[in-house]
Amino acid sequence: MGDAEAEEKIPSIAVAYSRKNPFLAELTRHDHLTRPGSLKDTRHFVINLGGSGLQYTPGDSLGAFGRNPPALVDQVIGLLGFDPETITRDTLTLRRTLVEDYTLNRANRKIMSGLAERIPQGEQRNRLMEIVDNSEVLSDFIYTRDYVDILTEFDEARFESPEAFLSQLSPVMPRLYSIASSLQAHPNEAHLCISVVRYETHDRPKTGLASGFFADHTELLVKNIPVYVQESRTFRLPQDRSTDIIMVGPGTGLAPFRAFLEQRALEGATGCNWLIFGEQHRATDFLYGEELLDYQKKGKLRRLD
Repeated sequence: MGDAEAEEKIPSIAVAYSRKNPFLAELTRHDHLTRPGSLKDTRHFVINLGGSGLQYTPGDSLGAFGRNPPALVDQVIGLLGFDPETITRDTLTLRRTLVEDYTLNRANRKIMSGLAERIPQGEQRNRLMEIVDNSEVLSDFIYTRDYVDILTEFDEARFESPEAFLSQLSPVMPRLYSIASSLQAHPNEAHLCISVVRYETHDRPKTGLASGFFADHTELLVKNIPVYVQESRTFRLPQDRSTDIIMVGPGTGLAPFRAFLEQRALEGATGCNWLIFGEQHRATDFLYGEELLDYQKKGKLRRLD
């Protein structure tokens, strides 16, 4: 048997994607759910899971790893004074490591102790030690600050290497989003309903890590969103399709119930569906309003409050 024939007969091994080995998915759709005048910015995202083998059931969540805004990473590197192309212990450039692997939008307690070891005696060090020595003051201090804020405030600190700074950081943790779709209704897709976190502290605009990544730094049809499915063991539709259900979903809490309604409609469930939904203003914040009203019109949503 020739080598080419032998290779053809070797079965392909399916890759099991998980939190430790996420699938790099792509965004195929991105819509605004809130209307002009809303105090919120809530959006609908469609993630393509094609080729991943990932499966989910209504009630499950999609774990997604956010990435830091490149501009924030550049600010941090500039304050540290390192070359962004320096290769780190992970064999990635410092810039890429900071974009992908570490949380930068909120500081941790560890960085303050690390700074204390690297600031010479003087006014800045005295102020820093006053903060570090009081747990309550320390918690309040880091709550509203990111690493740009802290490195700017304590600019006398000097890290001896990129690795010394990286050792003070916390790794990026996945954000779990309730999946807002039925896989049977949307093969190879997972829909998400995300409220974008935006705020300002210390005269600088900031965003949530994952929501800001989805809203501002994901491009259509680019495989750069690390995801996996987090199964729910208890949050499920009743097996008996004649069972009535009541769903209470304020804000983006509506997401899993959109999946429930899609699944019940697809299966021809005869049980009554009652949805209680709440947001700030009907005119601007009625998420998936047209869909819900259509379900109601067709008798697939018995009651909508």
